[in-house]
Amino acid sequence: MKLSQKNKTIIAIVLFVAILAALVLIASFLDLQVSKLLTKGSLKEGDYYATGFFGVLLECVGCVPIYLMIAFACCVLFWTCLKIVRNRNNVLGIVLAVVCAIGVVAACWYTVKDVMGYVFEHAAYWAQVEGLSANAGLHKFEHSGAMYAIDAVLGIIMAAPAIMATKLFNEETLKKLVKFILATAVALVVANVLIMIIKDPIGRMRFRAINSTLGQGMIDNRMVQGYTPWYKINGQPNDGILAAFESTYGVTDAFKSFPSGHTCSAGTVYALMMLPDLFEFKRKKSAKLACWIVPIVYVALVAISRIMVGAHYMSDVTFGGTIAFVCIMIAREIIILKGKNVRALFSKKSDEKESEAAAEKEEAIPQAVQESK
Repeated sequence: MKLSQKNKTIIAIVLFVAILAALVLIASFLDLQVSKLLTKGSLKEGDYYATGFFGVLLECVGCVPIYLMIAFACCVLFWTCLKIVRNRNNVLGIVLAVVCAIGVVAACWYTVKDVMGYVFEHAAYWAQVEGLSANAGLHKFEHSGAMYAIDAVLGIIMAAPAIMATKLFNEETLKKLVKFILATAVALVVANVLIMIIKDPIGRMRFRAINSTLGQGMIDNRMVQGYTPWYKINGQPNDGILAAFESTYGVTDAFKSFPSGHTCSAGTVYALMMLPDLFEFKRKKSAKLACWIVPIVYVALVAISRIMVGAHYMSDVTFGGTIAFVCIMIAREIIILKGKNVRALFSKKSDEKESEAAAEKEEAIPQAVQESK
């Protein structure tokens, strides 16, 4: 028996709420224990930075999806301006296309810069741990003109093939992708603004900050409280404590654990779930399944890696990923589906209409076959 749209929506909501409730419940009681378990072998006692391969890898590249999505959006808008806007206004189309091309390069440049920033962060810290004089040199080189030039060159190298690849899209595809970009952009802006608003007042101390020698000393001297549950509002500590972490570990966010911005940024891939709503794939069921499973698996891996390096607790990544998911789903419902699921949920006649439409479709198929003969 085929489920109606209303029943599908109800099942989806119930399943989502049940999974979220279970994760939050587990995290509320076992946050600290989960962090201690997953950081074993990756984060040594007294250290701030982890050394585990999986955790460090995803720490460096975990945020890449949000920058690549911006680059892709600018590519699509570039060709939209040249193929559609230019037909109506030649000058405006060219100007906007140039702006979009610059946007592609900027997004690719920042992708490289963000990844290399994490690489240098780890390299500088371990140079300091090993007592090497290269520590200050690494920090200096990271912000040097040469390094910015390297980032820019790599950004251009990435941007050029991206722009040329998207040239293949026709006008109809571009129009659908503009809608996809609009929904994604609205969702990501709202999600990341929420993350930024919440982080400061909660003021939760990261597990790796608690694990560090500096953090342990502060806890022992009762300068900071140390671990607190996700729902407790702590606020940011005084400037002296923040300055101590910045001078020792080069970080300014040791007390911004909840919620996870990294996991929220990784949640950009949830936008892939909107593609089956816009495009007809040759193998629709398998393609739709892939567009849902791949994002969930990727975000889950990034979330686990954030716990493994001590950057976040289970509750941090749960809420960070959920914020991204909910914002994408709301944007999808409003911009892509035009309220389809909401109407089905609250309309009493939705089930009857769906049944009638299905029946009419079944009747139309044999009739069309006869006419063709």
